Amino acid sequence: MWLKVLVNESVWFFMLGNTFAGLGQPFFLNSSALLAVTWFGDSSRALATTCASMANNVGNAVGSIFPTLFVDNKMTPVELRAPI
Repeated sequence: MWLKVLVNESVWFFMLGNTFAGLGQPFFLNSSALLAVTWFGDSSRALATTCASMANNVGNAVGSIFPTLFVDNKMTPVELRAPI
């Protein structure tokens, strides 16, 4: 997320931050089932998996919205182009 915040410096920071987030995503998607199997019994395993899966989606939404609080909107379309 902190690399995404540096988008005012260069668009490449945003691309690098999204790449790291995309590489880490499979580890977080599988962690909810592993957490439920390890910590919860058979009767509450389905509820624990559901809650952990929803927490993952809420975390993704917050992680996408939160960096926009730090980025100013003063860039013009000419500044958005990559340098040649």
